[in-house]
Parts: sequence; structure tokens; C-alpha cells
Amino acid sequence: ISQSSPVAVRNTELLAAYASVDPRIPQLAYVIKHWAKRRRINNASEGTLSSYGYLLCLIHFLQMRSPPVLPNLQKLPPGWDG
Repeated sequence: ISQSSPVAVRNTELLAAYASVDPRIPQLAYVIKHWAKRRRINNASEGTLSSYGYLLCLIHFLQMRSPPVLPNLQKLPPGWDG
């Protein structure tokens, strides 16, 4: 990531926070990023989602399961520590 880009830093922090909730998340994220890259559908400048976009879709999908696999971090109480 680029430390000169505050948005990139925040995006990375968000993904790291979700990865800390469940150790399976980084593994699943790697598989999805690899899948998208092999199919050449991970380039926003070419009209597809970026890798980050696919990971946001993954997070949303896992939050919508019943029961949720991942919590919505914004709805957790202050000081929540998993």
C-alpha cells in the first residue's frame, strides 16, 4: 500500500480488521483474488471490479449469512475485542 494515500491505508485497515475476526478470511480472500486475477476480471480501469471490490463483496456475503460469519464492525460496541 501507499502511505501517501489515506484511502488506501484506511482500506487496508478495514480488511485487516475483518481478517482479525476470523482466521479463514485471509485464506478465502486469497482464493477470490486469485480467481479474479486468473480470469482477468480484477481491473477497475478495464471496467471490472478491483480486487478490493471483490473483497468487499465477500465481506458483505459473509455478513448476510444466517447466522453471520462476520459481524458488521460499525455496529459493534466500542471496545469490542472479539
